[in-house]
Amino acid sequence: MSAPRSRKPRNSTAPSTVPIQERRIAVFGIMGIIGLTAFLIWAMRPGNFNPGTGGLVYRQPRMAWLFAASVAGIVISVRIVRRPDAKFKNPKQSLLLMIGGVLLGAVAVVILWATAFTGILRHTTPPATFAPTPTTPITQPPKTASTKASASTTTKAGDTTTTNQQTTTSSGTAPVTPTTPPAKPTSST
Repeated sequence: MSAPRSRKPRNSTAPSTVPIQERRIAVFGIMGIIGLTAFLIWAMRPGNFNPGTGGLVYRQPRMAWLFAASVAGIVISVRIVRRPDAKFKNPKQSLLLMIGGVLLGAVAVVILWATAFTGILRHTTPPATFAPTPTTPITQPPKTASTKASASTTTKAGDTTTTNQQTTTSSGTAPVTPTTPPAKPTSST
């Protein structure tokens, strides 16, 4: 005897038990975590020994600490307002007031730090740049096609020898090596 058939067709998908709102929260949460991780990697990249290199946290550590403290203050404010035993008459208004207090505190720290110390931002000198070394242009002689030849001498049996010959072309002066035909053997009889 064969097994009883199931009531559901084989190629149909199972009904989803997760609501769409929870899926959206999960997708946006994942995107937020990936985005925040990419930003932190970019902001915390180390610099080399030249000033003004590296990420924002490396170049401006005081501002990074102030930003981190402000974010921590906002997170703590949200946790205080949203805890189950919180007894706020208007939680949204209380949350906005707490976040506003954190931001005003951060602005006050920036103003006080700027007046009491050297400032919250670290001003670095840019890395030294070296001027390119000047190159001397290559001067070329005027473009003329003239040929200088010195004396030609005629020796016995019609051999011609040319000495001290120079040819001037448009690319400069190039000495031409004198050419002499091979000497004819003499017979001694």
